[in-house]
Parts: sequence; structure tokens; C-alpha cells
Amino acid sequence: MSRNRKKRTTISPTLLALMILTAISLGGTGLVHTVLKNRQLEVKREIERVDRRLKEKERDVTNLEIRIGQMENRWDLRNALVAAGTELRGIPLEAIEDISTVGVLPEMAKAE
Repeated sequence: MSRNRKKRTTISPTLLALMILTAISLGGTGLVHTVLKNRQLEVKREIERVDRRLKEKERDVTNLEIRIGQMENRWDLRNALVAAGTELRGIPLEAIEDISTVGVLPEMAKAE
């Protein structure tokens, strides 16, 4: 038994080089993983920012459509004109003339 204890174990140079290369490879892999994970998080945050801005714009468009709808309400418009004391008055439908084809070239008028 004492014979085995006295025996020296040595690491061969090729095994040592292999261990060093393995350590460098694992360290490099960990570094690459960290860099890629950081980029992934940055992209995720950017997507969330763009998504928030898109939702804000959609709300703005909805609010604008509501305001335009309120402004186009003919009864409110009439009341506002009366309240402003304007001389604008409604006209009968018979007085309205369709001028969409006036001034159009003859070949364009035929196409319609």
C-alpha cells in the first residue's frame, strides 16, 4: 500500500494543454452567451418601447376620430352657427347642383 502513495502522478503536457483550451473555450462561451443575452434584452426593451408608442398613437387616432365625429355632427354645427349669430342658413336640396363632371375632358366623362 505504501508503494502507491509514494508514486508521483504527473499531468502530461498534452493533457495540460487540453485542459487550458477547455477552460478558455468555456470562458469564451460564457462571454458570448452574456453578450447575446444582453442584446436579446435590449431588443426586447426596444420592442416594448415601440409597442407602447404604437398603442399611444392608436389612442391618439381614436381620440381624433371621436373629435372629428363630434365636429361633423350637423345638429351641433347648426346650434353653434345659431349661437355665433351667423347669417349662414340651410338651402333646399333642389338648389344643389352636381358639378363633378363639369370641366372634365369628354373621354373622361364617358368613362364614368
